Amino acid sequence: MDVKEDLLDKVVSELFSVLDYAEEVVEIIERIQRQYNAGEDPELDSEIFFTLLSDIKAMEECVIKAEKLFNELRRSTRK
Repeated sequence: MDVKEDLLDKVVSELFSVLDYAEEVVEIIERIQRQYNAGEDPELDSEIFFTLLSDIKAMEECVIKAEKLFNELRRSTRK
């Protein structure tokens, strides 16, 4: 595998990581919405907020890493 393919694989991997974290965030939000719609008090403890914030921060880090890798890939294709 050459450098360009390796970089592209890393970009794709980071973007799939973003999707994984986003899926978990959506599941938590949907669970809270179902509880609210059922007339229940949604579970909004600190663990849920910590999980949401951690997942969102992880998504941000993956996007930043993917952007850096993509820029590196673009530079390598110009050579």
